[in-house]
Amino acid sequence: VFSFMFLHKYLAPNGIYVIEDVQPSSIDGFKDLSIFPEHFKEYINQNFDVEYFDTRNSGKTDDFIISFMKK
Repeated sequence: VFSFMFLHKYLAPNGIYVIEDVQPSSIDGFKDLSIFPEHFKEYINQNFDVEYFDTRNSGKTDDFIISFMKK
């Protein structure tokens, strides 16, 4: 979360930032963006397309990925 909040400003338009191996206890917070401060959640919604990739059915409990594509 901290890394994305710091590095997002360096993404080019259509640039993608990926967070991988999200721990199970954090997945819901990433899905609804509540893991971020409220003001940053609004910024994400306005400036990024967010996608989730849940591949935990492959046998790994932390195999969850989130991507942020800058608009």
